[in-house]
This record gives sequence, structure tokens and C-alpha cells, in this order.
Amino acid sequence: MIPVSLLILALTRPPAPAPPLAIVHATVVPMDAERTLERYTILVQDGRIAWLGPDSSAEIPSEARVIDATAKWVLPGLADMHVHSGAGDFPAFVANGVTTIREMNGAGEHLELRNAVREGRVLGPSMIVTGPLIAGEEQRWRHAMARTPDDGRALVAEQARLGFDAVKIYDGLTRETYDAIVEASAAAGIQFVGHVPRGVGLERVLESGQRSIEHAGQIAHAVASTDSAALAEVGRRIARSGAWVTPTLASEEALSRRGTPWFAERLARPEVMLVDPGLVDWWRSLGEGMPETAAAERRRAYREGTAALVRALLDAGVPLLAGTDTPNPLMIPGFSLHEELAALVAAGLTPYEAIRGATAEAGRFADMEAEFGTIRVGARADLVLTDADPLADVSSLARPTAVVLRGEWLPRERLDGLLGEALAEVGAESR
Repeated sequence: MIPVSLLILALTRPPAPAPPLAIVHATVVPMDAERTLERYTILVQDGRIAWLGPDSSAEIPSEARVIDATAKWVLPGLADMHVHSGAGDFPAFVANGVTTIREMNGAGEHLELRNAVREGRVLGPSMIVTGPLIAGEEQRWRHAMARTPDDGRALVAEQARLGFDAVKIYDGLTRETYDAIVEASAAAGIQFVGHVPRGVGLERVLESGQRSIEHAGQIAHAVASTDSAALAEVGRRIARSGAWVTPTLASEEALSRRGTPWFAERLARPEVMLVDPGLVDWWRSLGEGMPETAAAERRRAYREGTAALVRALLDAGVPLLAGTDTPNPLMIPGFSLHEELAALVAAGLTPYEAIRGATAEAGRFADMEAEFGTIRVGARADLVLTDADPLADVSSLARPTAVVLRGEWLPRERLDGLLGEALAEVGAESR
């Protein structure tokens, strides 16, 4: 693993003033409602959207770089709202149109990266960073241990002091320690998000003001029923609480299919070469020796439980976020968000509803609606261009024609170049 300081050095480039960028003749999908704006111009200046309107009203500065977007659709940049990442993942995110990520188990290196991206020193997605997950029992990955209420209070105070954007609740916490974390988060003015600890229970999580619940499976385990009436009721309770849900359906589905030909086929896809070989070996090992009947049962449980729950959440009006839990099995940075959008559509969302979870809802969740998630004047100039209508088929968002990242124009050849550099880096590390 290359130290983050060296990755930042490798990716660092001094900010340079750029001429205005005018994207003309576009079909704009602003994501503020289910609508398109035909033959529109977007004017970008200093990394922001400076003007938006019909081509016929556009006044384009003579020094502007003009992009003809005839027969192109332009959307806000996408947000993956549940990742575990590093700087080495940034090329794959950007090449897939992911311009914002929410890092869900942050450390000091992620705060450093977040600031470097904000300052224009690193080419990568803007970051929302939670602190190290707070658990009540030992975990196999990085975590902060809170065995007592005093532990929980101290960890919240420390994470707030360091500048993390949220506190992440994890498994194994007692009710008393969870309540102390809730109280300390309110006192520190920091959001708390995360799991539904079994010792706490779903009802207490919904009462507490927890901002988001990660993984539909966490809710499914707490409900322990696939009865449609029970799922509808839990959907209504979550909607009343104001909590958001990040279903991570693609990750859940991949785990449900380990040991099947479907899983093996995805392990052979070219983008898997972007992943650390040791991690791929772990993915491959999960299904070894697994009877086909066991895989079929897991698939059935996923279909009847988790996916059905997401439909109930949608029907109840629970706001949903698109997140992948990369690098869980088969969840490749950037690429996996397109898998998640497809999984959300398969669960019953329309393409617009699924894409909204990766755009407008992400901005609204982060209390940054004016900053990202919709195409509007003053917003960060994070844009994705596609060759087909994403409101008809979310798969058109995969392999975008171009990406605009904080005002920087990145055509497809540049995006492919970023992927090539990332592939070479993985190869160098594995040697």
C-alpha cells in the first residue's frame, strides 16, 4: 500500500486558472424534478455553474472553451454515499462520473485527502468523511472501541475536534453507550449515522435522530419478517423518524450470489484488474466449496427480504441514498455505483428515483443542496455527459462521454487515461 502522502504528491498539480467552459445545445437533466431542458447552455466559470438557460439566450464569452453537446444528456455528477476508499480509487470514481463520495470509516488520511481535493491539489471526488466507526466489540477492520458510555462520549468529542463530518455507529454497542453517543453528538453539533446495533434496536435508532441507516439488510434483520404488512409498517415508521436509508443493494446481491456462475463471471470482468489482487483473492474465496443449493437459498432470501423492503421504503416515502459499500465483494470503485442504480431500479424505483438517490437526495442529505446534486446556478460544476437518455435507462450513465469535475473538462479519452494510470499503479504495487 502506497502511503497517502505519496499518493497526494503523485496526484498533486498546482491550481491553474481556466477559461470559461460553455456546454451548448445540451439536453440538461437538472434533477430538481423529473424533467429535461432541451437545447440548453451551461456556462462554467471558476469551478461553478455561472449561467444556465436556453441556447437562444446564451451570451458566451469570447475566451470560453465551447463544447457542442448536441445529442448529449447532461446530469449532475453522481455521488456514492457509502464507500471505503483511498486516493488510489479516485481515477475509477471520476472515470465513472462519481464526483462526490461519502467515506464511511474515515481516518486522518481521509481528512487530508478531503482538504487536498477541496483546494484543487488532487484530482478526485469531493469527500464527506465520517470518523472511524464506533463499535462495541472487536472488528476485523479499523474501528474505535466504545465499551462504556464514557468511551462513547470521548470518541465523539475527539472526532468532532478533528473535523470529521459525522460519527458512524457500528455493531456491538450497548443501549447505554449508544445513548451516550447520541447525547454527545448533539452537544458537539455533529451528525451520527450508521448501523442498527442489536443491543439498541430499530425503535431506539428511529427515536434518536440518527441521520441515516446504512444497509437495508440491517433493517431486514431488525424486522425479521418478509410479510408485506410488516414491511409497510416499518417503512412508515422510518419515514416518520426522518431517517435516510442507504440500501447498498448491489453489495447485498453480490454476497447473496457468491459461489455461483454469475459471481464468477463478474470476477472475470476487465475492471477487476483495478482492484488489489489480495482483495480479489478474498472475493474469490467467499464462494469456494459453496453448494449451489445454499447459494440459491441466499438469493431467494435477498429477493424476498431486502429488495422487498426497499420497495416498502419507497412506497412509504423514505428518502433513499445510492451507496455501494465498496470494496465489498465485486464492488469496484466507480463501476459499482452503476450496479447499485440498476439494483435500485430492479427493486422497483424508476430510473429518475434511482438517479435522484445519487444526485439531488445526496445533496439534500448533506445539507449542501446549493453545492451539489442538481444543476443550478452557483452549484459546483460537477457534471456527467451521456449519449443516451438516463431517465429511460440508467445503464446509459455507465462509461460517460465526458465528466466535468469542479469545472475541469475531462473527455472520454482523458478518463480512459486515468483508468490506465490506475491499472499501472495496481500492477506496480502487486509486483
